[in-house]
Amino acid sequence: MTVVALCSVKGSPGVTTLACLLGAVWPVGTPVVVAECDPAGGDVAARFGLQGRTGMASFALAARRAGEPLEVEPHLQYLPGGLEILVGARPMEAARAVDAETGGVDALLRLERDVIVDCGRIAPDASGQRLLLARADAVVIVARSDVSSLGHVETAAARLRQERSGALALALVTGHRHAPRSAGRGLPLDLAVTIPDDRAAAAIVRGEAGSRRRLARSPLVEASERLRRWISASTVATSSAARTARPFAARPVSGQSLPGQSLSGQPLSGQSLPGDPAAGWPEPASWAQPAGSGVPIEPSGTWP
Repeated sequence: MTVVALCSVKGSPGVTTLACLLGAVWPVGTPVVVAECDPAGGDVAARFGLQGRTGMASFALAARRAGEPLEVEPHLQYLPGGLEILVGARPMEAARAVDAETGGVDALLRLERDVIVDCGRIAPDASGQRLLLARADAVVIVARSDVSSLGHVETAAARLRQERSGALALALVTGHRHAPRSAGRGLPLDLAVTIPDDRAAAAIVRGEAGSRRRLARSPLVEASERLRRWISASTVATSSAARTARPFAARPVSGQSLPGQSLSGQPLSGQSLPGDPAAGWPEPASWAQPAGSGVPIEPSGTWP
């Protein structure tokens, strides 16, 4: 299993949105769950009309009672399209109480599946978040490219380096569709990926009405795939299961793309589709086999 923690240091640069997109591009055949562990309170339940009591709150309570490995399935909910998620508690008081249940955090870290953790903004007094950031296979700080934000990143990175030895990098939110050549210069951390500030596409991922074609054309999806590749390369020596780079994965749901396709049904970033003999891909899995938990986010609106 691989545990990836996404966090921020200032403002709201889109950690939750990126966590969901990262889950959507996770490799075929690799179960993954997105866990909302923001000590300031979760957002996903409100965005998608999900239950607030079933999620990290119920999982942490079950971990307190259980004396053996904990089953996560009873605590999972699903985003439109099928992405499995442990929604965070609301309001902040409840989220703080869940964060203090470090037994729940420990159980999350021992799940027999990959976990993408939305840690929200770093809070020095959040014990559960601190444990997650210390023990995750990879930590990615999501930040905007202004000087003040990067100053906060430098301070947070210095503190994290004292508590962890695993991969640590920056996902930089910029106003550019494509990263300028100078994007990685002078940064306080190694740059894993640049994330375009595409607010219209991000709104679709948050569950607002919009065009699937609009999301498919967004560089947000490609940036998420690049981040997934960075995670795979950075954790291959430390995580419990090495990852093989694969294109976009989708659960076989009516009206959605096939395994290995992007939201538009085409390979991402010029990649070939699985099953293309010229590219050396094996035949795609049949529908009788699990296609992995990675799925495209499907907004609630009507597709044009």
